[in-house]
Amino acid sequence: MKSINIKPLLKLVSLMLMLLSAFFVLCVPVALIYSEPVSPFLISSLAVLTPGFILHVILRGFTNENLNIREGYLGVTICWITMTLFGTLPYLISGTIPGFVDSLFETVSWFTTTGASILTVVEIMPKSILFWRSLTHWIGGIGIILLVITRGGQGEAPAV
Repeated sequence: MKSINIKPLLKLVSLMLMLLSAFFVLCVPVALIYSEPVSPFLISSLAVLTPGFILHVILRGFTNENLNIREGYLGVTICWITMTLFGTLPYLISGTIPGFVDSLFETVSWFTTTGASILTVVEIMPKSILFWRSLTHWIGGIGIILLVITRGGQGEAPAV
């Protein structure tokens, strides 16, 4: 059994963390427009950018190697779990969904595009948090599309 090459996976995770940080920053203008606190998104962005940037700097001299299918699936899984865990931060910091488990459920629901929610009245949430919810749904949808496209390009029928 071939061992897993961890460096390309870590580089992938570092890039994903920096991208997630940019997605948090996209919510700041919405918060400003509606006179809502920007701190949930700035703190979340910094909390994600810091380890992503440090990891990227550590792997700076590393030349990219191709990932095999097994490593690719592991990379997608690691990125998805990491994005889901960090995606709870705006809910927790803003206090709109105070419990970690509820925040995690909400984030998983939107990153997987299932749409299930623990919230009974969504309209009372701050507009910037609603924007984050919508953005995570969009990110999840794009991720699924990319996974199907890249898997389908390998000569096999994509799994649906």
